[in-house]
Amino acid sequence: MEPSDAIAVAKEIAQVNGLGDRIEFIQAMSIDVSLPERADVIVSDLHGVLPALPGNDLTSIIDARQRLLTPRGTLIPARESLTGGPSWRRPPLRSACRTWRTLGRTGFDMTAARRIATNTWEKAEVDPDQLISEPARWATIDYKPGQSPDWCPAR
Repeated sequence: MEPSDAIAVAKEIAQVNGLGDRIEFIQAMSIDVSLPERADVIVSDLHGVLPALPGNDLTSIIDARQRLLTPRGTLIPARESLTGGPSWRRPPLRSACRTWRTLGRTGFDMTAARRIATNTWEKAEVDPDQLISEPARWATIDYKPGQSPDWCPAR
């Protein structure tokens, strides 16, 4: 189940690899789907740069596991970890920030939008030698045993 048009790429990959007749692709949100029988495997990628923290994404995973997965079925991923560490690397100026500055030169005061763009974090690649300390695991999210979206153990 995938709501976006990215599902067409997944279909093509399955077909080219001889699996097109073994996988059913459904273009929809899992919470909007009912299946005639439960699935053996659910693959989820409900996040951008962070795993599904409490909220709609975690609710979707729990709902799909409870309603759509066989009791001995497999969740992929079954667990995710948040790991991070401080870095001395200064991130490059985001293109969004440059865009808002450029629009500001046209006579419009774009300060409010630029403030949001410059204070929104994004994923960045950091070399190990740019870390100030060793990375640490902040939390592990185990999608299997959680029964509610409020359940999210940190280990």
